[in-house]
Amino acid sequence: MKISKDSQMVLITFLAIGFFTLSLSRGALALGASPASAADNSSLIVLSHEIPYGQGKVGDGGAWIGENSTVSGLLRVESRCSSKLEIDYQLQIPAPLVVRKVPPDIIVEKKADGLRLKANFLLITKSDQWFRMIEIHVPQGMASKNPSVPLVVQAVIHRLSDGQVWQRQKTFSLKVVNERKLQESFIVGELVIPADEQGRPQQKLKKNTILLTAESLLARWLKGEQEAIFTPAAYAAVDITNKLEDRVNLLARLDFLDPKTGQKVRGFDPPLPQGHEGLGQMTDGGVVYQMVSLSPRGQEKVILPIYAQDGLVLPGHYLVRLELKHFGTDSLIGQYSRSIEVSSPQWGPLIITLFSLIVAIGMVVIIYLKRRYFLQLKSRELISIALFGTIIFAVVNVPGTLLWRFAHIFLGPFSFFITGFFHEIIFYMLLTSLVVLIPKPGAITLVIIIKSMMSDLLFGGFSATSFLSMGVSALILEIAYYLSGLTRNRATVGRERATVGRAIGGGCLKLPYRTIWITALVCGLGDMAISYINFNIFMLLYRLYYASWYIAVYLLVSGFLYTAIAVPLGFTLSRRLSIIGG
Repeated sequence: MKISKDSQMVLITFLAIGFFTLSLSRGALALGASPASAADNSSLIVLSHEIPYGQGKVGDGGAWIGENSTVSGLLRVESRCSSKLEIDYQLQIPAPLVVRKVPPDIIVEKKADGLRLKANFLLITKSDQWFRMIEIHVPQGMASKNPSVPLVVQAVIHRLSDGQVWQRQKTFSLKVVNERKLQESFIVGELVIPADEQGRPQQKLKKNTILLTAESLLARWLKGEQEAIFTPAAYAAVDITNKLEDRVNLLARLDFLDPKTGQKVRGFDPPLPQGHEGLGQMTDGGVVYQMVSLSPRGQEKVILPIYAQDGLVLPGHYLVRLELKHFGTDSLIGQYSRSIEVSSPQWGPLIITLFSLIVAIGMVVIIYLKRRYFLQLKSRELISIALFGTIIFAVVNVPGTLLWRFAHIFLGPFSFFITGFFHEIIFYMLLTSLVVLIPKPGAITLVIIIKSMMSDLLFGGFSATSFLSMGVSALILEIAYYLSGLTRNRATVGRERATVGRAIGGGCLKLPYRTIWITALVCGLGDMAISYINFNIFMLLYRLYYASWYIAVYLLVSGFLYTAIAVPLGFTLSRRLSIIGG
């Protein structure tokens, strides 16, 4: 039978379409089967490890471990398949590494080239995980013989739904270094105690000192029990630099020891909530931990909280020890010890500040009750008092404040050696001359009020400390000049001043030298008392710390010496002013 060309073309077309359809169907079957053969091999499970534990991702060279150490490792397998899987797991550990500890469901087999860790387990559904912890010992001298150690993980995957089997294998390396090289790979800065929450040194507090946190007296009285304080008493901070090219995790541990016995002291560990105190018996008392992750050639500041509650930790001296270890191993990076002092809350500044508050309020009350006395002062005397107050502000407060800003840059806390010339010598010289000219109680108080108010208003320094200091200074100086006899024997001083006023041609003030030296002595002691009270006010309200020797030097030099020098100069100035004023 003869077939036309058109029919041949139609037949060929149908055959081509049929062949193409068959090819597509076979390709579809092949594509549909590929996940079960190739793709599932890489996507059914995830093999991961952390050796050392917590290391996470590392570079191509592998994680660092130190020789003569015990390394903790985490083995993990995670399912990415919704079907049930059975896994035959195997980890090849080459010699001379030694397995110290494995879970009971892992079988350890000895081979000529090392050890094999085998396990069989099920992964029920997607995201199901199997993980186990192991411990491996790295022997001494391995760094020179086997600096790079390969570990091979093999997994045979059985998909129970259709019986298909795949194999997975993954190799990772460990870099073994000797202990000295590992220790030299990190630079550890100075251990700073106390520090703030950001790790900055607490300049206002004494170095290497922890102030005990007092418990709430109100809570103790109302509840009849101690209140747990979760706020750290202080912080310890240290800078650590990583010189390696890989990320490394370290464990920072802070121990508190008895300096005599070297035993750990309890009470420095974080407090536990009520009802969970028994957990503290399960932990290592007096220890604070923190992990720090150091980036390649990076630096991190480690900040460790220090808990020390009043009643649990006794005041005294302790030894604090910072210990750095390679996280996940027992490799010691270094130990750094520091002697610290634990001090209890000081009640002295609180008592003195309360006393200053009572004095300041009392002076306000006295001035109000004695207002008729101040109103009876002569106009000439009030003008002189106001003039002296203004002069003291102009020649004491203004240059003293401005000079302090520059002197503090070069001399720091010892700037009082320079500023004391204004705040002590010139101030007491003018104040003494005023008292000699107007030997009446209350004149000192008015001068101090004028001077302080002008300073606070113009320099914006009005505060609780200025109010307390103003009241205390007025009371103590009134008492000092009264004890010296200047304001107590007003008639005698007035007659002597009048005699000088008439003796224009070189007369002198006929007060005995004994009165001058007594005035210098009592004013020096009075200024020491004022300075000491101001120190305590600052320590309480601003949480400042002053060393005892610094307070002693300040009181002797600025408080007593400069004042004792100024008082005789004030008598000389009063004599000249008396001569001029007639």
